[in-house]
Amino acid sequence: MNNRKLELLINRFGEVKQERKIGRCNSPIDGRNLAKVMREKGYDRVSIINAKPPRYQVEACSKNVRFDITLNQYGKITERNRIGECNPAVTPEQIAQLLRKEGFTRINIKQRQNGNFKISTCHQGYEKQIKLNRYGELLEEIDGNKCVSRSVSQISDAMRERGFRKAKFFVEACRHGNKLRIELNRNGDLVGRERIGSC
Repeated sequence: MNNRKLELLINRFGEVKQERKIGRCNSPIDGRNLAKVMREKGYDRVSIINAKPPRYQVEACSKNVRFDITLNQYGKITERNRIGECNPAVTPEQIAQLLRKEGFTRINIKQRQNGNFKISTCHQGYEKQIKLNRYGELLEEIDGNKCVSRSVSQISDAMRERGFRKAKFFVEACRHGNKLRIELNRNGDLVGRERIGSC
């Protein structure tokens, strides 16, 4: 009645003898807002299975456990079954380690305010732009152009941006049967060499 929730006192003849307002009735939810409804209930990584009333069905995670969940048309959970595990949140260090194992190089990871990760990297000679959520799950992957080798000065600048100072660059090479360690400056010019063995 006017969206009011009432407590009724009914006599043995079915007549209402007393009524008391105890709150308001929930309005039906919109199936398009299921993900938001579940987030408000403390769930994340929501997948919509059925968005048509009166029986909504979703899969979602809570505390690294994945559930199959049924809701009524008012958003109340009527059934919940555990169906598996969810990945815990990952760190940039864990992502970088995993990517290196898969052969990625030049890994640059930025974490956004929402917890998602934006990654610029190279794989098999080509640039890749990767987006992951905070749990390491792939959101988007875009192939780019060929990865161009960086110059010594660019490497030096990258080292400086990461807090390294007084970087020195060395190349090991063979000449006339001698194994040499050659020192380069940031412009790629040879500034020193020493023999370290035989080739």
